[in-house]
Amino acid sequence: MFELLNCTDTLIEKITTKNSPRFNFHMIDMLDLEIRYVDIQTDVGRQSELLEKHGLLDLVGGVPMFPFNTDGFDPAGRNIWIHDCR
Repeated sequence: MFELLNCTDTLIEKITTKNSPRFNFHMIDMLDLEIRYVDIQTDVGRQSELLEKHGLLDLVGGVPMFPFNTDGFDPAGRNIWIHDCR
């Protein structure tokens, strides 16, 4: 949903994501990043229902995989502080 590259002195706060189609926050080469008061919502039950409906629930080697989007933040860099998130 969000991809940040080579950012410095970044604050991410008070955001809610719901059922991201791929990832929630993917961050590369971050310097001095703070993330706070972020709420990431993933309805795993609904994802399972959709996969089962389309006969895709058991695929692992191919796409899609289950469950998806259960990772909230995928950060890489220095001085990263993530707090008060759900």
